[in-house]
Amino acid sequence: MEPEDAELNGFPHFMLKEIYEQSDTILNASEEAGAREGISKLGGLMPVWNDLKECRNLVIVAAELPIAGCVGKYIFEN
Repeated sequence: MEPEDAELNGFPHFMLKEIYEQSDTILNASEEAGAREGISKLGGLMPVWNDLKECRNLVIVAAELPIAGCVGKYIFEN
């Protein structure tokens, strides 16, 4: 994260700024996850993947974007 990311950059509030930045954020996240190669890489989870597979219960919290919780649930179930 860069310091200028925490500035309003002409928007009246951060909520509106976040709404307008969603398309760039989704593109950046999908590129990071390997979407262009047609695969999903969950690099942040890989170090603990085997431990997660052994869990009987897992709580997924997606406060700002509930669909992210649904996607996470789908990934872990499959």
